[in-house]
Amino acid sequence: MKRFVQASFVSGVVAIVLVGCEGNPGAPGQSRLPEDRYPPTVEIILPLAGKPLYSQSVVEASIFDDDTITRQDFLIDGIVRNEFFTVRRAPTLFSWDASTLAPGRHTFQMRVTDATGKSGESALLYLLRSDTQPVGNDRLRYFTDSSGVETTKWKLPADSAGSFAGLGTRFTPDKPCLLKVIRVKLYRKATWAGTALWLDIYTERNSLPDTLIYRKVINLRNLEGGEFNDWVESTFRSGLPINGEFFAVVTLAEDAIGDTMAIQSDDGGWANGHGMMKTLAGEWKTFNVGRGRKPNPLIEASVQY
Repeated sequence: MKRFVQASFVSGVVAIVLVGCEGNPGAPGQSRLPEDRYPPTVEIILPLAGKPLYSQSVVEASIFDDDTITRQDFLIDGIVRNEFFTVRRAPTLFSWDASTLAPGRHTFQMRVTDATGKSGESALLYLLRSDTQPVGNDRLRYFTDSSGVETTKWKLPADSAGSFAGLGTRFTPDKPCLLKVIRVKLYRKATWAGTALWLDIYTERNSLPDTLIYRKVINLRNLEGGEFNDWVESTFRSGLPINGEFFAVVTLAEDAIGDTMAIQSDDGGWANGHGMMKTLAGEWKTFNVGRGRKPNPLIEASVQY
């Protein structure tokens, strides 16, 4: 049976457990330890297909293997060009200096190799290198499915989809930037009175929220009857400095005792796992729902490079 382990978790200490052996005492036995039987698989998350490639970009991948990933190669137009890539968080996140790449269309692939020498390649990604980065803000969003329809809603109170204390998104800018706008879309039932929520922005550490750098109170208590289904927005006129990845998370306020949150989804074809949840016990976890896919809350950010 194939055993999948996300590569970002197998790059540290590996524990090996002896499950049994055969043979007489004192004689050599036959090991039943699991073997590395399968090559790794890799899927490109960023850059997004169809989005122009500028001088600086980010490469993010989802990697699965039954052994430790020991090498990553980056192929531009079929040629390994590792010199243009630097590690942000091995083995899944890298910075790409594309400043010397000629304008026009290019192909991109990522190849990964595990400790036994088995390798796997991503599908070809077609990118358009542009010399002219548009003036203004760059919109970052991760929640649109393959049909281009927003299909995931925040649901208050929680239902059978699960209950949480907070839901959010990990944002991965191409380079250091100023956060200009953060927007979140909330939904509640007409029969529900509402609560107080916090829209929080955190720095990132080890792929989890770390330091709180901004908080906005979203007060839904005074809403009249009827459904609430609208964007809540925070604007930073001078810009909030961001040096790496960051999280935007909506959590229940401390006085919202007994309330819970959830997401309902129609299992759309989602492209990545940028969703983040806060459990009722206060733990941060990557958010997963529906057939192993990873939908993300309806949060988007505008940044300025």
